[in-house]
Amino acid sequence: YEMAPESPHVVALHSQALAYAGQVVAQTESEIPADSAIGRLALMFGESSRGDAAGVLEQINDDLKQTARRDCQFSWFVAGILARVGETDAALEWMDNALEKGFINYQAMAVDPFLATLRGEPRFEEFMARVKQAWEAFEV
Repeated sequence: YEMAPESPHVVALHSQALAYAGQVVAQTESEIPADSAIGRLALMFGESSRGDAAGVLEQINDDLKQTARRDCQFSWFVAGILARVGETDAALEWMDNALEKGFINYQAMAVDPFLATLRGEPRFEEFMARVKQAWEAFEV
């Protein structure tokens, strides 16, 4: 991060790491350009670290949707952020997209702290059963 703080990709990964470590991400739009989907993702990690659901939702524009929906991991990041701020329906929609695009890492999903708000939710449990089935078929 110290070597390339102007890179939206580096900032997004740094923001993600801080958020997953339970730290509040302090970056703002004045520090991260929101003119790219990856910049918006970085801002979403920051907003989610502050519990700001409105701030997260504000970053989801058509460009981010179009970019993220093409990639399984980007979709997974969006899903986790939305789950973290209590946007259950939207999180589950993004999780379905991530699965459809090939994100089947059951072991990671089973312990992802961003998904804590979904645990026990019947739709999430059904989703996890589908992921587990895909993961087990992949391991064979």
